[in-house]
Amino acid sequence: MLYKFLLCQFVAVGCFASFGNAAVKPNIVLIVSDDQGYGDISAYDHPAEVATANLDRIAEAGARFSNGYASAYVCAPSRAGLITGRYQQRFGFYSGGDSRIGLPLSETTLATLLKTAGYKTGVFGKWHLGLEKPYHPLSRGFDEFYGFLGHGAHDYFELKADDLHNGIWRNWDRIDDTGYLTDNLGREAAAFIRRHHDEPFFCYLPFNAVHWPLQAPQEDIERYRNDNPERNIYLAMLDRMDQAVGVVLDELESQELIQNTIVLFISDNGGSKKVFANNGKLRDFKQSTYEGGIRVPFMVSWPAEVEAGEVIETPVIALDLFPTICQAAGITVPSSRKLDGKNLLPLLKGEAVEQLHEYLYWDGDEGRSAIRHGDWKLVVRGDTIGLYNLAEDIGEEHDLKEMHPDKLQHLQAQFTAWRKTCPPTLREQQTTKNKPLPVGTQRRSGTPNVLLVICDDLNRHVTTSGYRHIKTPSLEALAARGMTFNRAYCQYPVCGPSRASFLSGVYPEATGILDNKSDIRNVRPELKSLPQLFKESGYWTGGVGKVFHGRLDHGDTAWHEYHQFQNSWNPVLKPIQDAFEKEHGSIDLAENQKAWRDTLKENRVAVGGQSPPGYGPTDMTDAQHRDGKNVRQVAKWINEQTHGDKPFFITCGIHKPHVPFWAPQKYFDMYPADKIPVQPVPLDDLEDIPPRALVHRYEAFGFERGVENMKLRRDYMQAYHACITFIDAQIGLLWDALDEQELWEDTIVIVMSDHGYHLGEHFLWGKVTLFEECARVPLIVHVPGHTTAGSSTEGLVELVDLLPTLCSLCDITIPNYVQGTSLEPLLEDPSLPGKRQAYTVVTRGAGELGLSVRVDRWRYADWGDSGKELYDLRNDPGEFRNQYGEPRLQQVQRMQRALQNVRTPLRLVNPR
Repeated sequence: MLYKFLLCQFVAVGCFASFGNAAVKPNIVLIVSDDQGYGDISAYDHPAEVATANLDRIAEAGARFSNGYASAYVCAPSRAGLITGRYQQRFGFYSGGDSRIGLPLSETTLATLLKTAGYKTGVFGKWHLGLEKPYHPLSRGFDEFYGFLGHGAHDYFELKADDLHNGIWRNWDRIDDTGYLTDNLGREAAAFIRRHHDEPFFCYLPFNAVHWPLQAPQEDIERYRNDNPERNIYLAMLDRMDQAVGVVLDELESQELIQNTIVLFISDNGGSKKVFANNGKLRDFKQSTYEGGIRVPFMVSWPAEVEAGEVIETPVIALDLFPTICQAAGITVPSSRKLDGKNLLPLLKGEAVEQLHEYLYWDGDEGRSAIRHGDWKLVVRGDTIGLYNLAEDIGEEHDLKEMHPDKLQHLQAQFTAWRKTCPPTLREQQTTKNKPLPVGTQRRSGTPNVLLVICDDLNRHVTTSGYRHIKTPSLEALAARGMTFNRAYCQYPVCGPSRASFLSGVYPEATGILDNKSDIRNVRPELKSLPQLFKESGYWTGGVGKVFHGRLDHGDTAWHEYHQFQNSWNPVLKPIQDAFEKEHGSIDLAENQKAWRDTLKENRVAVGGQSPPGYGPTDMTDAQHRDGKNVRQVAKWINEQTHGDKPFFITCGIHKPHVPFWAPQKYFDMYPADKIPVQPVPLDDLEDIPPRALVHRYEAFGFERGVENMKLRRDYMQAYHACITFIDAQIGLLWDALDEQELWEDTIVIVMSDHGYHLGEHFLWGKVTLFEECARVPLIVHVPGHTTAGSSTEGLVELVDLLPTLCSLCDITIPNYVQGTSLEPLLEDPSLPGKRQAYTVVTRGAGELGLSVRVDRWRYADWGDSGKELYDLRNDPGEFRNQYGEPRLQQVQRMQRALQNVRTPLRLVNPR
């Protein structure tokens, strides 16, 4: 019988485990906090306001490490190193947790080994290692999953199944949930322990606390009296996480499992400045290789084996937890897995260990790196190099490289040797691509090309903005290379005024363009447009499609070459077009553009597309649609190197999804109308909205005020979604051209929309409102050497920031009248908060203005004598509850000050 028992154990554990009896295998609980400050845990040096009694229980029952490190200074790569036991540089994972790029399938996770060894495995919290099915936790060794897949900036209260950004998963299914997310994670982890108390388990509890956004129950916030109210929210979040840890520890004690359970706690990186974390004496914060970005709380308890209350000074790193757990569980790691982590059990058991790691390394592929050797540490950030002795200077205040040149040289050589053992970073790949180009294609050194794609009426119904009921693989591909701005706002929700604003870098009231008819060249002739500035700075400039606004295009002043194409088919326009082309030739010929526009004016009633908006599939191919022609012209310019020896600035103006909603049949087939999910509008939604805030365009779409028509609404949404996927497919041709010419590392690429669009929200259709559906837009930016692949930011930005950003990146002098702000800081550090407010304006009637300002949480709108609006976007993202009339006086006053602050400087500065 004993032989049969041992044989069964061997078969169950396989080649990864020893013959240990399953009954004595330790349980494993691995807890990870997110962006927690090194000084924000009371087991370490801490201010009096910090009390983490439950985290302290782990330190008191075991050991805490005073020199514990994460393997990266940001979330996703740090977690990749933790779950594999290997420097994430060995498999190129510098980012990607918010994109379709996940933890490479070549990597073996800790959960996979433990599951093979007979452990029940569960993860509860922030995964951040890939969004697609192959990277899902249940595909990477876990039996159970509750939490979210990506996006560290997850809302703590809004837990919805139908929102990609805030979606919560249980195993393979999205679910709606309630409560406070941190509480839920502790509850789910404890329930997992309770379900599997009679078998060995691995419970991985990666919190998203205390990551931004700053959100906590109000009663918790009110217990703190810090002068900084945002620090009070952070402390409340920290306390709530500590309570959730207590729920897990209490469950272990209740099940009498605490003695033979290894509990490990670590933070994924240093404390974040954005959430007002406290890193104590350490220099800097998250996103830095100074100690404040990488040194973290690091604790391990195992009452059955580890002496209580130990403090260990030996430098250790998160990678060490993988081999430590494997050793404790009796698992032999496959020889094909070269681990960088070291087994900590000898240290934990008090055995003499001369040196665990000779060197520790950090490299973020953003010009930020570090190496530690004993007490010495070398830090590199761009062109800045510092050498520090941590034993004498924990705050890294005194650079010793001039005094110790030999030590500097030694660490530089060692870091270089280590990097050679890893694949090339994106930064290094860019360097190798800077090889000589064929004659005629040389461009000025250090001057990037620019490819700007502007879509028309595109709202946030794209996967990169969190809408999962659509197919936009080309936008996803760009997001995987660059940065997604989750909170970008237009300054005017109508085509002409919006474009006049962001193409000049000036707010609409200062441009004087508040309608689709006025020409900025006449109203403000002294302002220079974005393409004009680039043309005057030596760029070759090309434009296609809708860049400015139809007839308002700037011609030779802006472009070396410009094309405006037409559809090859239109059920109303076709006979008019046939007659024109019979007499004059193709409407796509440059010399026919003016005569064709005149013909359209003569027939404007017949060809108008707004009354009612047209929609439906066409018989045209992709290439016969004018957007198909637009992108093919741009691809031709790129492939034929039309720019010659100059860098290029190309703007591709995409007409869709502007009405009419026409696209080839195959795109309609992707979205059966009866399958499109639609969120009903509350029947009383219009009751608290000022009349002037509403527009009556719903009538042109065939709807009645305040009345739902789900059949018609789905028909329009089907057509709108078909148009989006159609233009996404066309945009993919631009990526193909950049691939073919190997230009990605030489080209800034931006995809944006001029404003959003209503699809029945608030019973509204079209644009011209100040609601989120109209003002908030998709914005994806790829800047070689600046953006981290697959990153995203919650920083608040405005489209008026486009011009100064591109000018700054391309070393073009920014005119002194420009009112936007360069986004370069956010491109470098996505955790920054961005602007204090975002401003949007719209006209009503004869000169009446609607004014709106958004801050981190709130939106306020002033409609003059028609009324005002105040919405809590955190708790009411649909803007269904106008709180202006409620007891919110202080918040209203703050928002009114914010509106005044943003409008005060709108008077145009006279340009020199």
